[in-house]
Amino acid sequence: MARVQADDTGAFATLYDRHAERAFRVARAICGDRSSAETVVAEGFRMIWNRRSTFSAEQESFRAWSMRIIRDRAIDSRYLADTTLPSLLQRLPDSQAEVIVLAFYGGLSPAEIAAQLGLPPGEIKGRMRLGLEQLRRELAERDRPPKG
Repeated sequence: MARVQADDTGAFATLYDRHAERAFRVARAICGDRSSAETVVAEGFRMIWNRRSTFSAEQESFRAWSMRIIRDRAIDSRYLADTTLPSLLQRLPDSQAEVIVLAFYGGLSPAEIAAQLGLPPGEIKGRMRLGLEQLRRELAERDRPPKG
């Protein structure tokens, strides 16, 4: 990973070869279908490359770090594949919808969003947390079986 952080694309290809199969199994288990899992793995490894400077071997192993990224992308993919999500996003305050769209559709980290919007990272995380909580409540309510 140190070579990848030094912009060595060959080292990145080696990491991909070593971890893509496991990443696919994780994504497939969450997404349920091959096509979505393949997309998640491709997006996940793009994010791994884009966020390579944030990796710290002192904090966790590459496998744990990369599989967390893949898992999170797969979970996001399930939410984003929901056809009602664009309607639900429109119900959120603009400030919350904006950061969610930048994170999930744009693949930006909270720090990248903060830099783009000129806001503190904590503000971005707070907006995202509030927006995601509202989306989860609305999706859970929608999926709840009717009473009676």
